[in-house]
Amino acid sequence: MFPTVKFIFYPLTHAAAIAVVFFSMRHYFKVSEPGRFNRLALAMTAIYLFSHGVMSKVFHFAFQTDDPFPWLSFLNPVFYFRPGFWGWLMAFLPLSCLFPFVVRKVDRLQFFRGLALTLPLIVGLQKIACFVAGCCNGVATALPWAVVFPPGSSASIRNTPVHPTQIYDLLLALSWFLILRLMDRRERLRPYLFPSFLILYGVSRFFSEMLRPAFETGFSGSQKLELIAIAGVTFMLFFGRKLWLRILHVSPAAE
Repeated sequence: MFPTVKFIFYPLTHAAAIAVVFFSMRHYFKVSEPGRFNRLALAMTAIYLFSHGVMSKVFHFAFQTDDPFPWLSFLNPVFYFRPGFWGWLMAFLPLSCLFPFVVRKVDRLQFFRGLALTLPLIVGLQKIACFVAGCCNGVATALPWAVVFPPGSSASIRNTPVHPTQIYDLLLALSWFLILRLMDRRERLRPYLFPSFLILYGVSRFFSEMLRPAFETGFSGSQKLELIAIAGVTFMLFFGRKLWLRILHVSPAAE
């Protein structure tokens, strides 16, 4: 039963995430780029596909497993429907942040606003896919909401009640979305939606990874990166706000 459910819903959930990237970014581009919003949304979707479809596979085999690097598998379309994605944001965030600087005359404030409000939805859908596949599972627990992943799943702990860390991360992603939507109602806070997303993501992931098996050997590489990102963004918000506003072409007086 489990492999069948995984086969059906794992690729479908990732397909839904791709659709969310396109239609959400299209919605925000349509406000500021009425003549080319479809092209820009397609370009952002291509960046997402490359980051999550290709680079997260590269990062998975480079940092998360000792298996030989499957060079030829990257030429097989079926390879991208199997679990084994990790670290896609390490590729997506730098590429997407470069986007409004490479593409001419993109409204940077609107771009980063749309990006911040789109990312929580993508992360939430990905966590549903992780739960279906069993990957990113938590450590063993006796809590009443623990889940058991059967043989055939991608969980590192099977046939044992574990923390449903994927569900925790899904709920956290929804909470980011609600917080950012509330911030978005105040125009003066819109320039800070994207930095706020980075902090919310970093803090949430830092603590949720404490419930994963990898944390039993100490802080993971992801947690160290998250601490660096949190510190960097916090420093920028306190001491570099004027620079950030200039980057967005927002007047400090209009903040």
